[in-house]
Amino acid sequence: MGGFVLVVGPSGAGKDTLLRLACAELAGEPRLVLARRVITRPESAAEAHDTLDEAGFLAAAANGAFCQHWQAHGLRYGIPARYAAATRAGAVVVANVSRGVVASARAALPGVTAVEITAPAEILAARLAQRARPEDGDLDARLARATAATAQVDLRILNDSTPEQAAAQLLAHLRARLAETEPTPRDRRQAVGRRTLHPPDRGGTRQHVGAYTVVDARTKVTETVMGECSCVANDSRIIHTEIGRFRSIAAMTRINPGNYTLDRVALSHFPYRISACGLCDDDTRLFDVRQTTRGRSTALAR
Repeated sequence: MGGFVLVVGPSGAGKDTLLRLACAELAGEPRLVLARRVITRPESAAEAHDTLDEAGFLAAAANGAFCQHWQAHGLRYGIPARYAAATRAGAVVVANVSRGVVASARAALPGVTAVEITAPAEILAARLAQRARPEDGDLDARLARATAATAQVDLRILNDSTPEQAAAQLLAHLRARLAETEPTPRDRRQAVGRRTLHPPDRGGTRQHVGAYTVVDARTKVTETVMGECSCVANDSRIIHTEIGRFRSIAAMTRINPGNYTLDRVALSHFPYRISACGLCDDDTRLFDVRQTTRGRSTALAR
């Protein structure tokens, strides 16, 4: 079982910078997963995130699409539920969250530790003024919230010197969490042997695979959690699915492949991939619905 590392702190503390530096040092560690947030604002160069409008976000939250969500600075933020599933497959998920959700996250999520990244008020003010992001909104309000908000944390990092010095503290915490969740020989079933992972071109996107998993040739696994010691045979297609531990998926299997909604005039690509015809932008709502509907595998004969 893995867990969560929740990174909190005021705007201007340097959370994104320290996360980038620490995660770069652990780029070869497949069990470390950096959560991609869903936010009710347009895409920004400052952060890679997914976007929903207010109505879409509320609908997704009602359908259980988030393991944690909150509101701050006039926006809504969510951590997709697939990351909670990833921890069950042994991942350590790092998520940038609000200090206000730490207590509820500890109660609802497995293996939570919280790291606060902060800096003196004058440094916060200078950094916010320097970066001048439109999405920051009212800087005075952000600074006021920085001094008012509190949370019970396991590690507090004062980022008032070089980013590398502060990132080293975060990196040490992440390495400790990974060491805690390293599978034991009993968990690994020693007879299985070494870890077998396929290159990204076979793996699809935004998935997490556990230790000793096998994905055979021409199989595509997309936005899926795959527990340790499981395998998927050749020519299969799996999307938005949670595959448990020690599962064996037969060749040419399709799990959750289409997941079409029935509120359109046709199920062809035309109604939602309309940009290919040069008429207008694609309708992305279908993809949002697909992500909120998760499949779960059973033990299929192979």
